[in-house]
Amino acid sequence: MATRDMSTETSAPAMTLSERLAAARTWSRTRPRKTLLEEFEQLYLRNVDVLMGYFARRCGDPHTVADLTSETFVRAMDGFARFDPRRGSDRAWLFGIAAHVFARHCDQSAGGRDAVARLPAVERAAIDLVDLVGLTPKEAAQALGVSRVAFRKRLSRARSRLKREHQNND
Repeated sequence: MATRDMSTETSAPAMTLSERLAAARTWSRTRPRKTLLEEFEQLYLRNVDVLMGYFARRCGDPHTVADLTSETFVRAMDGFARFDPRRGSDRAWLFGIAAHVFARHCDQSAGGRDAVARLPAVERAAIDLVDLVGLTPKEAAQALGVSRVAFRKRLSRARSRLKREHQNND
């Protein structure tokens, strides 16, 4: 059986654990940060389905849903460099844009006004953002541009109204 002469092999000296940690810290500081485009792509991927669902609950036409979703992301892309995560989550910020896009759509479409007539728009928005989209009440209030107290009142009224309507239908 042949034996290898270890003295003739060249190998890198083994690094200690502290040397490995220091090298990892240096690498993480020197690696390139995500570009704004990469960060926006992640925002899009995390939220496109839920945003489409948000619009689909309001519109029957899939083309309108796609248009509203697209318009929301175009507006978000325009303002993404100014987004400040200390003011709230990116999802709440995005749904704030979506709410404005949908409000504009409703102003331009008589059919949109009829669809929300059964529940006042502010109450419907409260139910949708918290119960269907999954935002926290704080995030939903931020998305709608109202105080948390005012938002909680709207949400409570909407839930009470829906409960009464449900009981009347039974």
